[in-house]
Parts: sequence; structure tokens; C-alpha cells
Amino acid sequence: RRSSDLVEMLERLDVPIYKLASSEVTNTPLLERVGATRKPVIMSTGMSTAAEIGSAVETLRASGTRELVLLHCVALYPLPPESANLSRISSLRAMFGLQVGFSDHAPDGTGCALAAMLGARVFEKHFMPREDYDCPDAAVSLSPDAFRKMKADVETAIDVRPRRDRLWLF
Repeated sequence: RRSSDLVEMLERLDVPIYKLASSEVTNTPLLERVGATRKPVIMSTGMSTAAEIGSAVETLRASGTRELVLLHCVALYPLPPESANLSRISSLRAMFGLQVGFSDHAPDGTGCALAAMLGARVFEKHFMPREDYDCPDAAVSLSPDAFRKMKADVETAIDVRPRRDRLWLF
């Protein structure tokens, strides 16, 4: 199906927000159509270059998007900790002046907590209804208990980040 047909179907369903996969960063017709909805957009950046991300951001903005979050994403399944490149979160925020999140493909939720400490506020994590659930993404998916732990760890990480009103220098 054409991208515009899919967006039209989603519009009929009245979706409140669009999430674009990193494979769509260079799909200009899709970006233009999604931008024209004027709805918030979350866009994974995957293996995209800074120039490709910049072009996608410009296209979305020019087409009508006002609320945009970029997700740092490494396209490895499962994601080894040494390949997470979490410093990219700060780089994306500095380069584009946008809110940044993390699309995590690691077997646990540790990367999300670390990403939160670096300023990520939107998180994408695969989920499965129970520990022994058989699904193609099981290696990178969290059960409900593991997801709750990840959420608590992210909240703790956000709470312990230095804030101006709590930063003391000696």
C-alpha cells in the first residue's frame, strides 16, 4: 500500500500520535503526509545520518508537525551494552533542539534507565504478556514484571539527575 493510503486509514481511526520507524526517515512522501496531520510525531533515527535526520525534521516541520521527538535507536537485535552509544542522546538534542528518547533493543531495561540519566524522556521497549511467551522479538522483550522494574528504574534515574535547584558545588 502507498504511504498516503496508510496515513488515511490511520486518520480514519483517529490516531492521536504517529510513530515513524527509522526505515522511514528518508521517505519524504510519508513525512509530508504525516506532517500535514499536524499531530505529534515520534521518529526513530536508527542508522540515519545527521543530514538525513535534519532533512526529515525539516520536512515534518514544513508540512505542519509542531511536536516532534527523536528516538535514539541502534538497529541491533539484541543490542549489546557496548553498542548502545547512549551519548548520541545528548548529541541529537544538541543538534536538533528537540526532545529525545530511546528505542531500546537490549534484553533488559538497564539501557532505558541510563538513557533517562542522559535526558531521554520517551522510551520504546518491546513487551510480551508473560515471561515464556513465544514471539519473534522475545530476546528483546520484557515481561510485565520486568517492564515494571524498568519503569521504576527510569523514574529513579530521572529523580536522581542533578537539577539546578539541587546542584551544589563545593
